[in-house]
Amino acid sequence: MHDVWDAGAFRAVDTSLGALVLQLLRALAGLTAAYLFGRILAEQVLELGGTEGDVAFATALHVTLSGLALFVTSARPIRRDLFAQRALLRASEAEMLARVEQQTFLRDVQDALDMGETEADALEVTAKALRDASPGPVELLVADASRAHLRRAAAAPGHDPPGCEVETPWGCPAVRQGRTLRFESSEDLSACPRLSERGGPPISAVCVPITILGTPTAVIHATGAKGEDSWEQESIDRLEGVAVQVGTRLGVLRAMAKSQLQAETDPLTGLLNRRAMEERVRHLREAQTPFALAMADLDHFKRLNDSSGHDTGDRALRTFARILREAVRDADVVARHGGEEFVVVLPGIDALAAAPVLHRIRANLADAVGTALIPAFTVSIGVADSTWSNELPDVLRAADHALMGAKAQGRDRLVIADPPALGTVSPLVPLLVPDPDTA
Repeated sequence: MHDVWDAGAFRAVDTSLGALVLQLLRALAGLTAAYLFGRILAEQVLELGGTEGDVAFATALHVTLSGLALFVTSARPIRRDLFAQRALLRASEAEMLARVEQQTFLRDVQDALDMGETEADALEVTAKALRDASPGPVELLVADASRAHLRRAAAAPGHDPPGCEVETPWGCPAVRQGRTLRFESSEDLSACPRLSERGGPPISAVCVPITILGTPTAVIHATGAKGEDSWEQESIDRLEGVAVQVGTRLGVLRAMAKSQLQAETDPLTGLLNRRAMEERVRHLREAQTPFALAMADLDHFKRLNDSSGHDTGDRALRTFARILREAVRDADVVARHGGEEFVVVLPGIDALAAAPVLHRIRANLADAVGTALIPAFTVSIGVADSTWSNELPDVLRAADHALMGAKAQGRDRLVIADPPALGTVSPLVPLLVPDPDTA
């Protein structure tokens, strides 16, 4: 790098010295011509003699002609060069200020994105950044989880969204080509088909693809008036900068969400693990939300596992996990507590109100095992609620005691733990709740 710099510096010095020598030669040539012309003019044209007046006049004539020669050969070119350098400096200063403003804008975008904790926060920041990046309508289209469909995820406030109707990432020419595309007019032969299909007056557009986690799965789409002058390079640079920042931030958030999901999820069933369930219940307690908690255990699971093999046992666990997910609400918490034990947390209700849901789980299991290519099996369930205690371990202990009561009474049933005596947290005698379908 130093060698390259030195070579460039030497070339600059050589160029400056050459220009200086050339300027001196021009000045000497001009002065020589002025001297000769003045002498000819004084001696042959004006026929000046050796008197003091003639000498003074001849001297003034030589000085005037020398001044004119210096002006023509040196002063005027120097002034022209100074004006050119001044214009160049102004242009460089404007470019530098534009670059600083661009960097400041992108730094502000990055800082705002970094402060958001969720993808929704990032999309809200993106909408504001798009507003500041482009003066007209602009929107962000992001692929869904399947990466097969594009949806509008953000749009600049203050304008109606451009409304690009591209349906898939690879349906967008900018995404396919992996570069920013600029369309001067929707009427041009080379315009994107999505522009010409909209109807109305001709428009221009800029489309910037976005890469998220190494895959182009989003695009910024901006529209404006028809014409070559409708898009300033500064706006395009800002849109491209926003695309890079948003793609990077969404990639980080999705990677973090995936990592957190893996840390909270049981790999076999896809349900929450015990630690994640405890965290959800902690949030319920902090919000003072009452809840029912049920513990479910697959009956004779070890016998099924040993007789039919571990693959069959895994299918049984996955089948029951699916039934649990389908039977509860989105706000309910379903977790694998360990082995063949599962926990269901139902916010906003008590143990009695949870009984119909838990009986439905038993009924759905009976319907499912006949078609799941696994031997029939049943489940025993014990349920308590947050009125038992302020501490999760006590509620779990109450539900587990009720579960043991269900096992002792013949399995394949639901038992509600009897409320503890005043001043205690341990459950007393379990209470069998009959299935409403068989009562």
